[in-house]
Amino acid sequence: MKFRIIINIYKDWAKQIATEVENFLKNKKQQIVNEKEDVSILIGGDGTIFYNKEQINGAIFAIGSLQSKVCQANQENWKPMLEKVLKELKKEERTALSVKINDKYIGWAINDVVVHSRRHNFIELIVSLQKQTYEFGGDGIIISTPIGASGYAYSAGGFIVDKSNFLVEIVPICAYLRKFTPKLVPVITDIEIKCKGAADIILDGQQIIELEENSVIVVCGDKTINFVVY
Repeated sequence: MKFRIIINIYKDWAKQIATEVENFLKNKKQQIVNEKEDVSILIGGDGTIFYNKEQINGAIFAIGSLQSKVCQANQENWKPMLEKVLKELKKEERTALSVKINDKYIGWAINDVVVHSRRHNFIELIVSLQKQTYEFGGDGIIISTPIGASGYAYSAGGFIVDKSNFLVEIVPICAYLRKFTPKLVPVITDIEIKCKGAADIILDGQQIIELEENSVIVVCGDKTINFVVY
């Protein structure tokens, strides 16, 4: 089996675990490669997955801290879990989001896409989906995959969704008078968002883009990414 190791270079513990993982795989006669891997081992935490998503080619096996929500393993239990992977590679497709602004593709997200007021001001949002249009004011809106559902989306009043479900969650951030409530829609749904006021769009908490007035954002759960499962 071919493995690629990707780490957060700013965390000393991640560097140490990476050395241990590399030695472990070599002792098991596994290949360590720089591309076309079967398994991408990401070491450093949930943010390490999101930051390096463009480099990932194989199924994700991630090692994080005890606080990590997306990583399957942590600094203490990664070895027996990786042993299971060597015996049988099981992977599962998970929903990811593609994002367009004014019909131009600008990127994708594993966790969530957030439209948020730039100066902590109140913004007006127009959200169109499934032949219905909703207008409300507030601080912004979160479009979340099931992977991200237990994070920001849940904190803002959304649902907990099993990571294996092919659904997209839409959660307002402090909608005025609760004029828009959280919704779950099929992954094939185009979610169109327009906002009036100074706002940014944030992909996976990593990529931040300033939105021009009356920009049209379209988010859709039409991408997938593979995770190692047990």
